Amino acid sequence: MASSSRSPLIRDLQPLPEVNLVNSLADGLKSLSLETAEVEVRKRKQRSAAQDKGESPIQSSAAKVFAVFELAEQILEDVRPQDLFIWKRVSTAFRDVINESARLQKNLYIPAACSEELSPFYVPAVLPEFMFDWHTDRKKQAWYRPYPELKQGELEVASIYDAPEAKDDTEYTWKLLSVAKPPVKRVTMFVHKSCFTIVHAEEIKQDDGVTVGDLVGAATRYIAPFRQHKFPYRFRFVLRNE
Repeated sequence: MASSSRSPLIRDLQPLPEVNLVNSLADGLKSLSLETAEVEVRKRKQRSAAQDKGESPIQSSAAKVFAVFELAEQILEDVRPQDLFIWKRVSTAFRDVINESARLQKNLYIPAACSEELSPFYVPAVLPEFMFDWHTDRKKQAWYRPYPELKQGELEVASIYDAPEAKDDTEYTWKLLSVAKPPVKRVTMFVHKSCFTIVHAEEIKQDDGVTVGDLVGAATRYIAPFRQHKFPYRFRFVLRNE
């Protein structure tokens, strides 16, 4: 048997009675005058609008803390250096703190101390017209012959010898980076000629672990007397833990 109940149609729906919020509030609060009730209504509307636009109290507190650069810096100092690269993607506020904080940049081994002389050095990817080869050169007249300047049309291809040289007395933070983890106490540096003949070998020792700065310093000290001649030397480092 079909049920006699049916869904209400739109024409059956009656409009709700109009409610005056001020009168309703005034009726509920007999001790308040009509003017006071109107003021109370305006205050409630303002508070409601502010809550709609604002965030929750927890989010607001966190935002206020991270809005202070020094507080955010202290909090992020407890984060592992490798995780700072991930935290940079949380928000623009996190990214700005990590990028602009000298203390956090030091933890990331990014040189906070820099200069225009050591600005990024780019070698253009240009195919040179020729490459010097000691083994096939017919004009050997000396025991060594440096690489000539490589050209492609009017464009001169830069070489490693054209790169600016770092100053030994500058405390670049990358110099503190360990060459391996766990740290190694001994590294052997071999210097090769272009024909792979070993011309120099040196032992680098550090009880606390050899750093990148130790390797760069040893290579720079050896090549300094010959840098102006542009010898095509190669460096090889062998890590030892004996």
